[in-house]
Amino acid sequence: MDEILHELFPSIAVGKDVAPPSLDPATGVKSKDVEIAVEINLSSRIYLPPNADPTKKLPLLVYYHGGCFIVESAFSPLYHKHLNHLVTQANVVAVSVNYRLAPEFPLPIAFEDSWRALKWIAEGEGLWSSRSGWISDGLVTDL
Repeated sequence: MDEILHELFPSIAVGKDVAPPSLDPATGVKSKDVEIAVEINLSSRIYLPPNADPTKKLPLLVYYHGGCFIVESAFSPLYHKHLNHLVTQANVVAVSVNYRLAPEFPLPIAFEDSWRALKWIAEGEGLWSSRSGWISDGLVTDL
């Protein structure tokens, strides 16, 4: 951890480490960040498995990161690495939701963000539109 963002001494220190979206050389998984609701800074990271056949539907995994609603993010190196391996082994498309954290945004904000992201996916307002890029190209065509 290069720089501490928050510290709840003595047990929790929150770093500012962020893994950028990328093509993971170890797994072949591609990831991309997509905004869900710009006005509240709600976003997600989409993960695509390697060698996905654009003529076949793939299962969709909606992932909510851990951290007790106060630490980590969908972009933390720990979850980025985990999802790269999960997506390649399970051959699924994953959407990792980056909800807002307490204490800046007390509960139930994280729950509301999570629900809004799920509706965004199910209603097709974002994930299936041209904003996500890969999904609208036919890689995944249905929930």
